[in-house]
Amino acid sequence: MPETTAIRRFALQTCLATALLAAVVAPALADTAIVKLSGAEETPAVDTDAFGECLVILNLERTELSVQCSHTALDPFAWHIHRGAAGTAGPPYLNPSPDPGTSPFEATFPLDEEALGLLLTEQLYINVHTPEAPGGEIRGQIRMSHDFRDLAITVELAGDQETPPIASDFGGVCRASLSPFTSTLLIACTHDVDDAIAAHLHTGARGVAGGIDIDLGDASSPIIREIVLDPEQVGRFLSGVWYFNVHSPANPAGEIRGQLDGCIESTATLCLADGRFEVQASFTDFEGQEHNGQAVKSTTNSGLFWFIDPSNLEMLVKVLDACTFNNRYWVFFAATTDVAFTLNVTDMRARKTKHYSNPLGQAADAVTDTDAFATCP
Repeated sequence: MPETTAIRRFALQTCLATALLAAVVAPALADTAIVKLSGAEETPAVDTDAFGECLVILNLERTELSVQCSHTALDPFAWHIHRGAAGTAGPPYLNPSPDPGTSPFEATFPLDEEALGLLLTEQLYINVHTPEAPGGEIRGQIRMSHDFRDLAITVELAGDQETPPIASDFGGVCRASLSPFTSTLLIACTHDVDDAIAAHLHTGARGVAGGIDIDLGDASSPIIREIVLDPEQVGRFLSGVWYFNVHSPANPAGEIRGQLDGCIESTATLCLADGRFEVQASFTDFEGQEHNGQAVKSTTNSGLFWFIDPSNLEMLVKVLDACTFNNRYWVFFAATTDVAFTLNVTDMRARKTKHYSNPLGQAADAVTDTDAFATCP
């Protein structure tokens, strides 16, 4: 891979960020995303020095998606928004008018209900194609930030989560985002149960069949709902005793199910490894005051924290699935600070936590814990 100096790369990143911010001011309350484009996000990964950033804005009516991008890829011949979850390659889904994708580029797409459902469940990504990598040289998954204060959880739906488990050929994904200020729950689900007869939120712990709490109405995909919860329902959402269930004629008690008992994303929490691991950081400043680290999601397996200033990122954290290598999940992190901090990483499925810390006044060492969690699979 061609070498790029740190100074040049920083300068390019600064220019890209400045260009994006200067290009547009996001409308108040609009849903937005900053999408980082890189070869590492391609499937399979592409060895390239190219990178980019996109600003994505969903309008208030949720009928249009605006995209503005800058990047360093050479001689692009096309760009698209593809359909596919993180780590999977998918076909072009939203196509701009013939556009080679020369940096900078922008486009606005009308959204139907299907496209909105895929967007809200993080199944769309931006791809830039070049002669060096015709299938895509740099890519970035679109993860909308509905409100940085919301509490959000994403779950997969499958037959083996039913009670008792069933052998279903169908699947789906649901994202539930709760505003703690209005108690409004935004639900977005996509699934491929083509003859679904009902969809609900049920009350019941994992492995327990429970009664219907909320009827989601029309069960055809996508399911997009906004529901104001009462205090008891807020408690059930936060405690993980709710599950989504999609019913079919073949399995009227439930075809596919997904439990809302995983990691809940928030300003202070990263959810890594497809939401299996909850990562939180706290720190003590030189005045002895304790604070929560503020989370910045980067990829499915990695994220960042800032402590004092959002422009000063303090820590990079990764959780890696090494189950096929040494039957472990690995935890790697590096912090560029000498404040006292604690990092807590919890396997939400196994309910096991690892604690890492750094004393006040000592420059933090990088940690590569390849023995972190013996909780595979």
